[in-house]
Amino acid sequence: MIGMDAIHELRRTLRSFGRQPGLTTIIVGTLALGVGLNAAVFAVAYTVLWRPLPYPEPDRLVTIEPTHGGDRSGGVRPDRYRDWSDRLRSADLAGVQQRERRVRGNGPARITATALVTENFFDVLGVGAVRGRAPRLVRGDGRTVVSGRLAGQLAGEPDVIGQTLSIGDELLEIVAVMPDAFGLPSGTVDVWTAPPLGRDPSEWRFDLIARLRSGATPAQLTQEAGRISRELGGDDWSAVTSRLDDVLTGNRRPALLVAQAAAGLVLVVAGLSVITMLIGRSIARRREFALRQALGAGTMQVLRMAVVEGLTLAAAGLTVGLGLAAVGIELFKAQATTVLPRVAEMGLDLPILVAAAVVTMLVALACGGASAA
Repeated sequence: MIGMDAIHELRRTLRSFGRQPGLTTIIVGTLALGVGLNAAVFAVAYTVLWRPLPYPEPDRLVTIEPTHGGDRSGGVRPDRYRDWSDRLRSADLAGVQQRERRVRGNGPARITATALVTENFFDVLGVGAVRGRAPRLVRGDGRTVVSGRLAGQLAGEPDVIGQTLSIGDELLEIVAVMPDAFGLPSGTVDVWTAPPLGRDPSEWRFDLIARLRSGATPAQLTQEAGRISRELGGDDWSAVTSRLDDVLTGNRRPALLVAQAAAGLVLVVAGLSVITMLIGRSIARRREFALRQALGAGTMQVLRMAVVEGLTLAAAGLTVGLGLAAVGIELFKAQATTVLPRVAEMGLDLPILVAAAVVTMLVALACGGASAA
């Protein structure tokens, strides 16, 4: 019986709003703008600031950077990397350096973000390949690993495993495909290789990434890294360590939090605008309410009608808003690959949908109250 009453109220609500298409469109559009903007901004902020890194036990991943006289050195020379790896006891160490290189598969050559990595790079991060098996890349072994994004762009073969990729002056065999979310040292990297043979080691430096061993603490690692840096460089050398997620986030947190606050303000303004319009609509419908009460409609029936109207408007705003958010996120991803980390992971995931649903329920209650005013 309650269900039939609700269906009856829903039909009546749809007919009522259908008689005022202009006002209904403005109300739904206003709600959709507020909800959609918040969902899109929250999706970006959640991915960059709060989503766990796509690596096993990400809280144990730390970066190390030697410093000289308080100034950061920008990494470690390859001939010094082995010394660091042999002396470090509290963590397993890997090195990586990102650079742009000319890459060619079955299609035309393109300038692509690639990463030179040490042998145990994939072991330290602990992420498996989605196709093939991530190897220990050794200089001169003729192998390479690509991202799923690049694998999808390579044409001519049903599976890229075994294909040859031209990278600079090297011809390398693709032996594994990593998930797009892997994205290290940045979300733009599509190819991982060992440093090429014959290249002068003084031409590049490795950024150091360490995975804390069982029982080790960040404080231990910081102390040990400073000691190793002094042993290798001198008394005026030291080292700084940082959580990997803090390094990837960088100084973007304040800007993203401000953007989220601004989007929330837009939603509040949109909600107040809708409430004002609904109050004006309810004033014009006082005769209708008085007639309903004269025909025997009680206060609960009037409140139920208002709640159904609020839910209907909020649901429509949510649906259209999420559609706008999905389009906006895709457009943003196409432009922000080099601006923010982990862009490939951005989307309308469960936390964003739950937050949007909660906001919608609050809007529905506010709209229902305005309709019953």
